Amino acid sequence: FLGCLGKALDRIWFDGDSRTRLECAMPKRALDPEFDWFDHCPLCNGTRLTLWESSTSGYSVQAQRVRCKSCSLVFSNPQASEARLEHFYQHVYFSQNDLKGRYFSASSEAELRLKADEELDSIEQALPTKGRLIDVGAAAGYFLLQARLRGWDVEGIEMSAKAAAAARRQGLRMHVARLEDLRLGRRFDALHCAHTIEHVKDPIDFCRRLGKLVKPGGRLLLEVPNRQALWPQLWHYGARLRGQAAPLTYAKEHTFDFSPKTFRRTLEAAGLKVLAMNCYEY
Repeated sequence: FLGCLGKALDRIWFDGDSRTRLECAMPKRALDPEFDWFDHCPLCNGTRLTLWESSTSGYSVQAQRVRCKSCSLVFSNPQASEARLEHFYQHVYFSQNDLKGRYFSASSEAELRLKADEELDSIEQALPTKGRLIDVGAAAGYFLLQARLRGWDVEGIEMSAKAAAAARRQGLRMHVARLEDLRLGRRFDALHCAHTIEHVKDPIDFCRRLGKLVKPGGRLLLEVPNRQALWPQLWHYGARLRGQAAPLTYAKEHTFDFSPKTFRRTLEAAGLKVLAMNCYEY
């Protein structure tokens, strides 16, 4: 019921005459070397973009998001430059001044290792044997620790030197680099990438690179926030019902906010075959 309600909100607000009530003018384009602007949707090349959410917080890495009226993709526009994002992930993201600073707690590790077991169950059911597994966006390596405990040969990729150092202290093999800059020269039986794709500048190219890391017949388990879930819908439309501009639904550093529809389309554009998709309403 809650899932249907969330989807109905989209239809009510964006079908028919009611659409014109909620559209906001796109802000004027500014020249700033730290930001990149989109004139079209990076997923469908549509040019009908409307302002969707914005933040007045000076802490926001990217302060506004737009929605493509052709395919419904929501993304930050303008987006922080590669250099700005790289600095953020290397020096701010896992610092004590950031929300992720609490990531290195015993409670976070316990929660994420429990979640890893559920995800590993799914991967192992799809493959005949355990082999080599890579985690892209591995952070402190909690997923890899659990995979190693279950008999996988593991390694990870992480941009944050601080997070990677924490993983290395546990004896994990970690590469501190962007995926785009890394040449491993080997492929894997399985790949895990959770809550990373929504942070990149080009998700289609990124997912294509993920696919190239996996052997034919291998499996990728990918996870992103679901902006069509109930609470993001209520957060967004609740503000608008109060006559306010909608605040950023998800984290300040996200470059893309996917729905199940736009995520599937992104994966297929990257040449991946979607075997199963599970959606959650929180």
